[in-house]
Amino acid sequence: MIMKTWVTNKPVWWREEISGAPVSILTVGTLCRNIAGFFFPMRMSEEEKKRLEDLIKENSLQLDDISIDDYISFAGSSPKENLFLSERFLVSYDLLSGIGHRGAFISKDQRFSIMVNAGEHIAFRVVFAGLQVEKSWEFLNKIDDRMSTFVDYMTDSRLGFLSSDLNLIGTGLKFFIILHLPGLARTGSINLWEEKLKSLGFYLKGIKTGPPTDARPLAIPKNLIEQGFHSTLSSPVAVSLIETVGSLFAIGNKYTLGFSEVEIVFSLSHMVNEITKAEMDARQRLLTSSKLTLEDMVGRAEGVAKGARFLEFPEAIELWSALQLGYSLNLTSGSVLSLPLPLLFELQGGHIVVNLSSNGNNTVKMSLTRANKFKEIFKN
Repeated sequence: MIMKTWVTNKPVWWREEISGAPVSILTVGTLCRNIAGFFFPMRMSEEEKKRLEDLIKENSLQLDDISIDDYISFAGSSPKENLFLSERFLVSYDLLSGIGHRGAFISKDQRFSIMVNAGEHIAFRVVFAGLQVEKSWEFLNKIDDRMSTFVDYMTDSRLGFLSSDLNLIGTGLKFFIILHLPGLARTGSINLWEEKLKSLGFYLKGIKTGPPTDARPLAIPKNLIEQGFHSTLSSPVAVSLIETVGSLFAIGNKYTLGFSEVEIVFSLSHMVNEITKAEMDARQRLLTSSKLTLEDMVGRAEGVAKGARFLEFPEAIELWSALQLGYSLNLTSGSVLSLPLPLLFELQGGHIVVNLSSNGNNTVKMSLTRANKFKEIFKN
């Protein structure tokens, strides 16, 4: 049921125009809330978790665009079947690897989800292609206002919304935007941006493949989990800038206390626009100073993408990055039509496995499928 519904019906944001392209890839917004009268999830009994789950399910059905058929229970379900939902950032890895009664509503168009018992009682999440911080907040705010008419949230007159995580107290609002920054990475300017953003209450981190380091193990092969990108409630699973793959980075707000939602949205959008301009300037400088080097890199990437029969996940992401950079600078050949957003997701292990047979975690099959994905972007 899950695979047929959510694999066949692609997310609406796979098809929408990408605002902020080619730098901004994805905007993910998460709004966390806790219900008055319940312990925080880490202290709840299974009976309490079930009671809370039933309460949220009952009231969520009064929201638009979801029904009881859109609720996925993660208690006792197969992590391998649900892995691709984590790779699409529709659910956090905390939910996937949790214990006991928990689950998520996934909207029919896969624009938003409502996670239940994923560290906090409720986590609303919305996903947009490109840079869409303001739209993301408007969407989250609308869902939150509607839900607040049915349930009472934990609040404090001084602190705002309460959370089990100190980093979520206040507004409970977290954003991260995934950026492609090969220009800043290659010119060595990325570290300066990390320091600048840190001083303003934001972070700039590399993107790590696989689960968080302290995550509870899943009953599926570790190498399968490592072939994808995942997130916690607050941010993508991250590493240092020099350890990132494919020149992919994430920018987001570190704090939710002391800043209003409007301030977070405005400041984050402004910073992303600034770093986007810096990235495009850096690409042009590279084009002027190192055109032959760039042409060689892009040409090699095209050759591998056209001819490779097997591709491991890290290599595939690096190919995607090189071709994406080349395409943005008109360095690719005419046979490269485009690099659609879905490609970045369909290279991941969980996305490949759900479309394969029962032996779909076979490494050879996965590498072969991944290589074929690249061939689809060429005319011939």
